[in-house]
Amino acid sequence: MEIPEYFRRKASRQFGEAGPPWVESLPSLLAWCEDTWRLNDCRPVDELSINLVCFAQCEAFGKVVLKIQGPHGERYTEMDALEAYAGRHACRLLRSDRPRAAMLLERILPGDSLRSLEDADEQLRVGTEVMAALPVRPAGVHGFPRYQDWIAAAFSRMHRDYSPDATTETLMASAQELYTEIGAASQTPVLLHGDLHHDNILRSGDGRWKVIDPQGVIGAPFLECGRFLENHVLPDVNEPDLDGVARAVEFVADRLRESPHRIATALFILHLLATCWSYEMNEEAETLRLQTRQCAALLDLVRRI
Repeated sequence: MEIPEYFRRKASRQFGEAGPPWVESLPSLLAWCEDTWRLNDCRPVDELSINLVCFAQCEAFGKVVLKIQGPHGERYTEMDALEAYAGRHACRLLRSDRPRAAMLLERILPGDSLRSLEDADEQLRVGTEVMAALPVRPAGVHGFPRYQDWIAAAFSRMHRDYSPDATTETLMASAQELYTEIGAASQTPVLLHGDLHHDNILRSGDGRWKVIDPQGVIGAPFLECGRFLENHVLPDVNEPDLDGVARAVEFVADRLRESPHRIATALFILHLLATCWSYEMNEEAETLRLQTRQCAALLDLVRRI
């Protein structure tokens, strides 16, 4: 297998010293999966992220997706989340191998993403329906992180590794206070997707929408909206249109029967987490400054709602 150079760089940046050995092991891991699960025509997707993802043909299941997770701390949570969803509003986990962190997944076809809908309001409506229907109660003992663990870990790394400025310090302190204020830790916890955005919601042949790539995190149900709204209302290169953000927040709050304040807070906290993760991904300085300004604008909106 030809391993793209950009993927090698990503693995080194994301996984540190564990990255290069994992990348070098991928040909043998791929060969094991092909042999064990009888896969043919196995080829990586065009734009690899931090895990190896391939399309393949399987004797038993037809067109499938093979995914081998990188050496990160939550490499099994997607596998466990898909087991918990059991094909309910999600792609099916067909086979898995925990030692190799490998999964054979149902390929959703035709697989048009929610982004393919031209009407932004329709995207918001469908996305809200999915986020309301998807959560399940975790069964028994599980290894999923809690949402507050995400917050604590991200903010701790910021303090340890990146010397945050006064603005970022204020944003982090506000996020922790707001998380307590909205009672996120006191609500009945459910299993959340954790990365529910437009490109992770795909249309199947029967017209239903199914999710892929869950991160798997335990939290209050309304926290699921944060990632989707971030993707829906925050531009990549400009300041947010706060009137438009407020309208989307009101829509989601109404459909989820939640307060707009809670929904706006979930968006603010998630975007601040994403900003912290951008530091870890070595994003450009201008991107980090923009995300910080966006977080500050969202915090102002939260305080007004």
